[in-house]
Amino acid sequence: MKKSLKYLLAFVVSGALALPLFAQKSRIDSLLLKLDMASTDSAKIDLMMDISSEYQGKNNDKAISYAKKAYALAKTINKSELVVQTLVYLGNSYYYKADYEKTIAYYLQALTEYEKLGNTGNAANILNNIGVVYYSWGQNTKALNFYNKSLAAYQKAEDLQGIAKVKNNIGNLFFENKNFDSALVYYTASLKIKQALNDLNGEALLLNNIGNIYGEKNDYKVARNYYLSSLKIYQQEEEPYGEALTMINIASLFRREELFDSALFYAQRALEISIKIEAEDLKTDCYELLTEIYETNGNDKLALENFRLYIETKNKIKSEEVQSAIEELNLKYETEKKEQQIALQESQIAKERLLRNSFIILSLLFVVFAFLLFRGYKNKQKTNKLLEEKNHTIEHQKLLVEEKQKALIDSILYAKRIQQALLTSESYIEKALKRLKN
Repeated sequence: MKKSLKYLLAFVVSGALALPLFAQKSRIDSLLLKLDMASTDSAKIDLMMDISSEYQGKNNDKAISYAKKAYALAKTINKSELVVQTLVYLGNSYYYKADYEKTIAYYLQALTEYEKLGNTGNAANILNNIGVVYYSWGQNTKALNFYNKSLAAYQKAEDLQGIAKVKNNIGNLFFENKNFDSALVYYTASLKIKQALNDLNGEALLLNNIGNIYGEKNDYKVARNYYLSSLKIYQQEEEPYGEALTMINIASLFRREELFDSALFYAQRALEISIKIEAEDLKTDCYELLTEIYETNGNDKLALENFRLYIETKNKIKSEEVQSAIEELNLKYETEKKEQQIALQESQIAKERLLRNSFIILSLLFVVFAFLLFRGYKNKQKTNKLLEEKNHTIEHQKLLVEEKQKALIDSILYAKRIQQALLTSESYIEKALKRLKN
C-alpha cells in the first residue's frame, strides 16, 4: 500500500468562506439557542450563516438548509449586503458537498452583486473562491485564470493578506502539476507576506507547503527542517489539527528514509491528537501510514490491525453522511406527523445500521483476504527471486564443470598424441623382427 506523502496543501479562501477544522457541537447548540432568542431579522440572518458555517463539512445538508433560510429572510427584508453574503454561504455549503456546478452558480451571482455594490475586496475573494472550485473540479486552466484575476484585484487594492492567499493557492496548483520550482516561488512570496504581517498560522501553513516541495525533491533534511518549523508554530498557537497533519508529513518523510522508529513516533503522536479532536480524516491517514510502517517492518499482526482500523474509519465517515440525511428528515418534518416521522426515522436507522454492519463485516473479510493475498504475493516474489538466484548459481556451476571436463579431455588427448609420437609403432617392430630372423 504505497502512497506519496500526505500533504497539507491548504486552499485559503475568502474570509466569508469559513473552513472549520472540525465542528464543535457545543458551539452549534449555543448558536441555535441565540437564534431562538434573536429579536431582529438581521441578527437571525447572521446567526443562520454562522450555523451554516459550523455545519459545513460535518452535515452539509443542514449547512445548505440554514444558508437557504438566511437567503430567503434576507430577500424578504430586501438588504442587498445580506443577500450577497447568504449567496456566498450557499456556495460554500455546496462546495463542501462537492456540488461544484451549484457552487460556481452561487459564487457568480455573489460576484455580480459585489461588483454592483463596488465592493472590490469581496469580489476578489469570490474570484479566488471560484479558482479553488475549478481546482477541486480538476479544471486547472480555469482555476489559474481566476486566481490571476483575483491576484490582480488584490494587488490593485493593496490587500496583502489577499495577495498572500492567492499566491499560496497558485503555488498549490503548480505543486499538483509537479512544477516544483514555480510552486516554490509562489510559496516563498506568500510566506514573506505572512511573516511581515505576523500571521503565525499562515506562516506555519506555508512552511509546511515548502517542506512538501523539498520532500518531493528527496531533499529530506531541508524538508524536515521546514516541517519542524511549522510544527513548532502550530504547537505554540495550540492548533491541534495543523499539529497532527504536520506530524503525519514528518512521519511519512521518516518512512521514506526508512527511519522507522522515528516514523512510528510521529505517526502515533498524530493519531493521539486526531482521536482527541475527533478528526476522522486525519485518523484515516494515520492508520494508513501505520499500516505501511508495520508492513515494511514485517510486523504483519499490527499491519493488519491498523489496516482494519483504516477501513473502519473510512466506513464511519461514509456512514456519517448517511446519518446526516436522516437528521435532515427530522429537520423537515419536526412540526407535523411527528410519530410517523419518528417511526420512519427509526426504520431507516435500523436499515442503515443493518447495511452498515453488513458492509463492515464484508469489508473486514475483504481486508483479511486482501492482506493474505498481498502477503502471499510478497512471499511468492521472494521465493521466485531465490529460485532465480539458485538457478543462476547452478547454471554457472554447470558451465564451470563443463569447462573443466573439456580441459581434462583435451589434456588426455594431448598426452596420448605425445605418447604415440615417442613410442615405436607395432608395425615397425614386426618388420624389424622379421629381418633379424632372416
